[in-house]
Amino acid sequence: MLSKETPGMKEVAKLSGVSVATVSYVLNGTQPVAQATRERVLQAVKELHYRPNLMARGLKTNKTGMVGVLIPDLYSSYFSHLLLNVEDALYQAGYQMLVCSSQGILEREERFLASLTHQMEGLIVAPAEPATSRLLADWERTSRPLVFVDRKPSPVDLAPYVTSDNESAGAAVFQHLQRRYEQLAAISPYPAQGVVQERLAGFMSAAIRGGVTPLTCFSAQETRRNAGRTQMECLLRKRSGTLGVFCTTNAAAIGCVSLLKAEGVEIGSDVGVIGYDDSDWMLLSQPTISAVRTDPELIGRRAARILLDLLAGRAPAASSQTAAQLIVRESSLLPNDPSRGDDW
Repeated sequence: MLSKETPGMKEVAKLSGVSVATVSYVLNGTQPVAQATRERVLQAVKELHYRPNLMARGLKTNKTGMVGVLIPDLYSSYFSHLLLNVEDALYQAGYQMLVCSSQGILEREERFLASLTHQMEGLIVAPAEPATSRLLADWERTSRPLVFVDRKPSPVDLAPYVTSDNESAGAAVFQHLQRRYEQLAAISPYPAQGVVQERLAGFMSAAIRGGVTPLTCFSAQETRRNAGRTQMECLLRKRSGTLGVFCTTNAAAIGCVSLLKAEGVEIGSDVGVIGYDDSDWMLLSQPTISAVRTDPELIGRRAARILLDLLAGRAPAASSQTAAQLIVRESSLLPNDPSRGDDW
């Protein structure tokens, strides 16, 4: 009768009639083993339902087959799509993925990074705060591969990265809204950091060049989740004409649109709205919502490929920015706008 305890290599060796070293040779492929012996070992592994302890093996060999992925938000459809493509690329290369969502809390990021220093072979990160870049410098000193995704490291040469061209997208949003609305505004978590700051900077810089001062109602008292609703409520009190609003995050757009609908404001004609990270709900909304469309699938694949090249000792592709596209729908078009006839 087999022991109810989790079987180890000793049990496999005993059942197959070989030494523990021979079991190790078979499982790790480190030494040639006679075919008949190999088959006995594998049969014993099957009968005992033996599973190697990858973490324990990793402490000895530095090879765990695990890659850590740090993101700020599992709620975001953007990161869901990114993760699916990272995981697919890693799986095909024989790696498994461990994901941590920091929820934008620096302490969670610190604990995650500290716990994985000796367990992960590599790391893909989208830190929620710039301060995390200093923590990642410690990881870099371990000589294990590190890739930034959807963010640039600070300093920028700390590690390779794959991001969207957020500043150009913000400028494109300004140009579109300026041609249609009497006043412009931006809604954003405050203080804006990382990619959100890049989006806002692109919008604001274009406004300065155009001689426009956008309305804002930024507040440090808000959470990322309620910024859209509370800032839109404030902007309605400030506006004196038609208003074009740029929401720098998907969550901000949800809050903004929900407030406008609750107040009975005509979206498109009275207040134009453009969100970020095109999502399914934006097509289902009435009216449909304009948005900047990024490419999380491509970003995920590129980041995974860079990491896999580093793990294999190959020269990785250079850091890159992927294009972001403004998708114009009903929410940022006036009633008589000729673009309303386009097929979105």
